[in-house]
Amino acid sequence: MPWFRKKPKSLGEPPPAGVPLPPHKITSQFSEKNISFLEPSLSKTQLLVQMIDHLDIDDAVLALNRVTAREEMGATLVMPGVSLPHARLAGLERIMAAIGICPSGFPDPAAEGPVFAYFLFVSPKENTALHLRYLAGVSAIFQTEGLLEELRAMTTSQAIYERLKKAEELLP
Repeated sequence: MPWFRKKPKSLGEPPPAGVPLPPHKITSQFSEKNISFLEPSLSKTQLLVQMIDHLDIDDAVLALNRVTAREEMGATLVMPGVSLPHARLAGLERIMAAIGICPSGFPDPAAEGPVFAYFLFVSPKENTALHLRYLAGVSAIFQTEGLLEELRAMTTSQAIYERLKKAEELLP
C-alpha cells in the first residue's frame, strides 16, 4: 500500500525516499465563504488582511505577519495573473485557504503584469510535505486552460468554488 494511503503517525511524517508526493485536494480546505472579490484600489496589505479575515484562524495578526514576511522574500506566481501568498504557522492542525478575485486586475509590483487571482493559504509549520503538496495542487489547478479567464468572469463565490472543484476533478 502506498505511503499516502496509510494514516500518518504524525503531522510531520515524511514520505519514504523516492516516493512522489500525490497532489493535494485543494478544495477540501476552503468553501464559498473563503472566496471574496477584491477591489483594485486596495493596498497589498489591505488585500492580505481582507483574505486572512476569511480564514477561521485564532491569530490573524500572526498570519498576516508571516504571509507578509514570506511575500517580501518574493511572491509566488504560478502563472501570469495568479499569485499564491502563503506561510507556515506553528500549531495549525490543517491548511486554511482563501481566494481573492480581482476581475480588472490588481497592480502587484512583484508580478510582471496585473494579478487577477490571489490564492492565500497557511499550513502547519510542522508538516512541510503537506505544504508543498498543497502548493503543487493549487499550481496544477491553475494550469487548466482558460480557468483564470472563467473565474474572472464569474460573479458569485459559489460559481467560483464549483468551477474550482470541477477543475480539480479533471486533474490526473
